[in-house]
Amino acid sequence: MNYFLKFPILVCGLLLVAGSIPAGAEPLREPDQAEAAAMARSGDRQIHQARGIVFETPTGFSEVQALKNDTVGVVSNDKRITVRLMPLAPDQLSFLNMEDAELMNYLKYFFLGINVPSTNYPQRRFFDQPVTGELQIQRNQRGFTTTEIYLVPLAAGHKVAIAFEADDQLPISQVEEAIGTVAQSLREDPEILEERLKKQQKLLKKQHKRKRK
Repeated sequence: MNYFLKFPILVCGLLLVAGSIPAGAEPLREPDQAEAAAMARSGDRQIHQARGIVFETPTGFSEVQALKNDTVGVVSNDKRITVRLMPLAPDQLSFLNMEDAELMNYLKYFFLGINVPSTNYPQRRFFDQPVTGELQIQRNQRGFTTTEIYLVPLAAGHKVAIAFEADDQLPISQVEEAIGTVAQSLREDPEILEERLKKQQKLLKKQHKRKRK
């Protein structure tokens, strides 16, 4: 049974970024072997690490891998749920110079190939803060895929686009468990976070000195 017909706001998906990074933006490196292997099992969850982001999934997902359109993420063993991420650095965001709504449309089109406005705007909590996303539905070989997309603020001016994509014939409980686990566990890698904060502090000091001259 198509769960989306019963619960139009419930979603799953994959995220962002299909296409290539615009000229002038700093390209994001592909995940190295250490990142791809940085998955630990803890009880009924798996811990994943990629590009400065740490998150958990229920068991039954792949290790972090490079996905299409310069995104990274994990895929369920039956390949019916994908969690896709595209971190966005401050210089990229500055280059794009877009408000969040415009940036979401850009990411949807260039990185997910979606050029259709959404009529459903689900809300979930990341870092214990509510974030409103978009729900999209696309046809696949077996029927339809629902995609739930979020643009999540991080520390030091960074952001991460996250998409949860799932076959709409999956049980609601299975999809919700996957999305909820990722959303509740999402965090920044402590070492990389420390580096970003130090870099931000140095930049602020330089800007302060310029203003005093």
